[in-house]
Amino acid sequence: MEVNFTVGNEFGKRVNSVKVSGVDLDENKEYKLVACEREGDP
Repeated sequence: MEVNFTVGNEFGKRVNSVKVSGVDLDENKEYKLVACEREGDP
């Protein structure tokens, strides 16, 4: 997964693009994402 974002943008406008295996996500599909924050992650 590749996520391009701008942390300084306002909430809801930070993610610029998301790709999985080099392919853009389909805006007409629904995806689920699970993540965790680990000590030491930026």
